[in-house]
Amino acid sequence: MSDTATIHGYSVVFDRGESGKWGAYVEDIPGACVAVADTREECERKIGEAIDAHLEALELHRRGEFLPVGVSQPHHTEFPGSRHRPRAV
Repeated sequence: MSDTATIHGYSVVFDRGESGKWGAYVEDIPGACVAVADTREECERKIGEAIDAHLEALELHRRGEFLPVGVSQPHHTEFPGSRHRPRAV
């Protein structure tokens, strides 16, 4: 079940997954502007926060106040008794 709404002037696509959780994304904002939540209302709040944070980061970049560069490397941690095994990355 998918539908759209306008939040902060942007068209947001909402989708309810098979698990019953809600997801949302904004096609018009480049980058990872997404949210997932248990309810539609919570998802609307989270995607609104994601839009605000993304636009704030874009403004910082525009003003020359660059964001920190990630330097961490992906890794895998095994927990005792875990049935999950590492996958090739």
